[in-house]
Amino acid sequence: MPAPHPAPQIPLRVATSCALVPMLLGSLSFFGWLMLSGGKSDEGEAFVMLGAGTLGAGTLLFPLGLGALLVARRRGAQLRAVGTRAALLLGNLPLALLFLIGTNLAAIQRVEVVNHSGAPIEELVLVASRVEKVMASPLGPEARDVWRFKPRSEGVLNFTGRQGDTRVQGDNLCMFFIFDRKDVVLEFTGIGEWNVTETPGAPWSFLPWR
Repeated sequence: MPAPHPAPQIPLRVATSCALVPMLLGSLSFFGWLMLSGGKSDEGEAFVMLGAGTLGAGTLLFPLGLGALLVARRRGAQLRAVGTRAALLLGNLPLALLFLIGTNLAAIQRVEVVNHSGAPIEELVLVASRVEKVMASPLGPEARDVWRFKPRSEGVLNFTGRQGDTRVQGDNLCMFFIFDRKDVVLEFTGIGEWNVTETPGAPWSFLPWR
């Protein structure tokens, strides 16, 4: 009498676990960090460590899950059952990439420009790290504009602009570091006069309505 063929349920369960464990822990670590810290890089350390551990474990669980599916298929598992679990395993790849991209929220710098000078600002160009450049909107008296960016390198904030017939320029207003988020306010107080204040990035300050 031939020996019974091993059942495929166990390797299928192993593959399912290899897919769901990093998916669930990765989601917990990212959304836990985001809700706790509001996107700040210096808070939610426990969730950051959990995310790093999950990322490392995922690189081991992925090939383990694929191997378990091969065993299950050889043991007679239906193609549909194997395909469903393979899709779960592969789904971890774009999900991990999405979470990694999402951590860039911790690097978004916020620059608010306020015109208290009493004169319109027709031109204003903000330059950060000598790489990021933006033409800010013209600002009338008491108007404000907010600029958000993720620096590609560390560096200082400069600006050039024009108030009526007066050219204005400011150099080395503040220093930006990658993943050290700041909220900066550039306030024009008179013709050719301004001051700058900077504070640690506030939670959720990357949101467009903040």
